[in-house]
Amino acid sequence: MGVLAVCLLGVVFGEFGFLRILLLRRESGELRAQIIEAKMTQRILEEKKDKLENDDFTVEKLAREECGLYKKGEKVFLFEGGDSAAQESDVIPLDN
Repeated sequence: MGVLAVCLLGVVFGEFGFLRILLLRRESGELRAQIIEAKMTQRILEEKKDKLENDDFTVEKLAREECGLYKKGEKVFLFEGGDSAAQESDVIPLDN
C-alpha cells in the first residue's frame, strides 16, 4: 500500500507528473502568444522601415510633424494650445 501511495504521488507531483505537465503546457501557450506578438510587432516595424526607405510622402510627413520642417515658400500655420510637435522657433525650411 505504501509503495502504491508513493507511486501515485510521483505520478501527480513528480518531475514528470501531471501537475508539472499542466504547468509546462500553460507556459508553452504563453510563450507561443509572446512569439506571435513579437512577429506582429516585427511586421509593423518592417512596414514602417520600408515606408521610410521608399515613400517620400512618409518621410516628408515625418519631417513636418516631428522636426517642424517645411518646403521653401510654403506658409506654416501654428495654433496655440495645439499638440503640434513644432514651435515657431523650431520651424525650418526643407530644401527643394
